[in-house]
Parts: sequence; structure tokens; C-alpha cells
Amino acid sequence: GDTAAAAQLAASLLAFVILLVMLERYSRRRARYHSAAESRA
Repeated sequence: GDTAAAAQLAASLLAFVILLVMLERYSRRRARYHSAAESRA
């Protein structure tokens, strides 16, 4: 019982992190696309 719950929690956390990374990459790509000259670090 505990092992299944732990595996499900780990899978959920992994999916959440992947979703965050994808969202960040998408927003960063859009920002670079919209203003490439402004964001010159």
C-alpha cells in the first residue's frame, strides 16, 4: 500500500516538474521571439 502511494506521488511530482519546465521553455521562447533586442543579458 505504502509503496504504491509513494510511487504515485513520485510520478505526480515528476510530471509536475516536467510541466513546469515545458511551460518555462515555452514562455521564454515566446519572450525571445517577441523582443530579441531588449533581452540582451
